[in-house]
Amino acid sequence: MTVQFLVLFTVRITHSFYADRCRDFRFLVPSDTARLLRNGRLLAKEQDGMLHVLCECDEEGEPRVRLPAGTLRIGLQLLNSSFGNFSQTTAGFPASKLLYTNAADPAVLAEEGSVVFVGQTFAHEPTDAARPVLLTLRDARGAVLATEMLDEGDPRPSVSFDLRGQPCGLLALEEEFPDTTGTVAYYLDGELRQGDVAGVVEVEVGDELYDAAPAFEIAFQAREEVLRYYLVAKNYTPTDFDLLAVTDAGFTEESRPEITFQKVAAEDLATDELDPALIAGNGERVVLFRSAAPLPRRERGFRRIQLSKNGDVLIANLPQPGADRAKAELIVHLSKP
Repeated sequence: MTVQFLVLFTVRITHSFYADRCRDFRFLVPSDTARLLRNGRLLAKEQDGMLHVLCECDEEGEPRVRLPAGTLRIGLQLLNSSFGNFSQTTAGFPASKLLYTNAADPAVLAEEGSVVFVGQTFAHEPTDAARPVLLTLRDARGAVLATEMLDEGDPRPSVSFDLRGQPCGLLALEEEFPDTTGTVAYYLDGELRQGDVAGVVEVEVGDELYDAAPAFEIAFQAREEVLRYYLVAKNYTPTDFDLLAVTDAGFTEESRPEITFQKVAAEDLATDELDPALIAGNGERVVLFRSAAPLPRRERGFRRIQLSKNGDVLIANLPQPGADRAKAELIVHLSKP
């Protein structure tokens, strides 16, 4: 008897910040998903930052077991503490977790907003002070799990819910106030919560996956920010100081649009820019060169952003904001003897 494993689906994480693959996440398989994998004769393997879910097949390539229905839930554990510095993320991330599912289209893994992880018991504080408010907790299929009413004069700031015995997954807590309604997305999974994951992937397994293995992708985008160079010059005459310039000499080499920089005197800096008094000492002069447009953060930065004086190159490659920098701003010190 020949046994072979064929791909059921893959999940790849990409990020425009990196020239190569994104290494910022690890896939975590909770115990209930591990059990479902065993029952379906499936294997989950992570290699080079990509998750491969494989299906055991016979010599003719037919699955030995087809799961009649089931959802594989996989946690995304964030390994890079600087991820938020250079990434476009949803509000509240990483306290609010990302959710991706293929529920709408079996072949597409789509972002479904953010959720808050909870354990089997948790407390919810209504998002509005108006009373009365009716709270209705539903599972992913819309079934009502619990209801609570907070009437006028009720002193309780929050309501507790006990979900012991409930399966893991998405929860929707509906709030009905006198004039408004809203929904708060929770996610029940104590195991992934303890794993401190930044997100969760839900893949619904059906015949579509067995018939055509999808290559799922989670694509993150780099933040776009104005690039700022604060030049702090010591022992520069006013004439020499005025001749300083920052230019882009690498755009042709890198096949990208030219970056232009605006020269801003110290007295004209915006309120959200660095105070010259904080970065300059006695007798030092400060000038800012800021990019005319926001630029995407890049792991390798932009080559040949140059500092020159009257056409003579002083620094051929100015420093670039790395992943550890929360803002795309750098201070460059110049000194003459």
